[in-house]
Amino acid sequence: KLDDKNASLSDIEAAVEEIKNVVGEISLLTIDDNMGLDFDDPAAHAQDTQRTKIPTNWKTVDEILNGGWDLKTLNMFMGQSNVGKSSWMCNCAVNAANSGRNVLYVSCEMSERKLLKRIGSTRLKIPIAEYDVLSRDKNFMKQKIQELNFGTSNKHNLFESKLGKISVKEFPTGTLTVHQLDAFIKRWQQVKGLKLDMVIIDYLTLMDAGKVSNDN
Repeated sequence: KLDDKNASLSDIEAAVEEIKNVVGEISLLTIDDNMGLDFDDPAAHAQDTQRTKIPTNWKTVDEILNGGWDLKTLNMFMGQSNVGKSSWMCNCAVNAANSGRNVLYVSCEMSERKLLKRIGSTRLKIPIAEYDVLSRDKNFMKQKIQELNFGTSNKHNLFESKLGKISVKEFPTGTLTVHQLDAFIKRWQQVKGLKLDMVIIDYLTLMDAGKVSNDN
């Protein structure tokens, strides 16, 4: 219908959304020789929690979750305003990265630098009240990041667990769609040359749900 000179803006938006959905579905299709797990194979039943879990580093929570967050699952924090949901998620990002996992923190509300301040205060052990002043000292921040990655000796121990990366990305409220997020994740992994283990979205309800056609 896009060839119709009388096509309205809503018609065009609906067509674009449909095209995005089709392209998104096609991009998820893969062809390989993996036939899945065989129930009759005893080895297929072995649960490798080291590979399939991300520890929260809170003892009680890890016990409840049987080792931590399960990969490929959606976990939601729910609560009233100003009860500390974002603070919890910042701590989740720090704990996951300190366990060697790569984390992307997506904000649909808070600015990137404000989030880095919260995360940096916890991970670099800088008092939040002093962060504004100390963070402007590039040499100080460089030293704190170096201590985080290599310890106070500045000598990397090959036998120590490697720390994961944390990236913070802000999207305007109500603009981020699932397809845009999926595209950004793929681009992030391509540019960084790393695999993401955890994506935190603050908040899920501030994403763009997209348009729903009358045919669905």
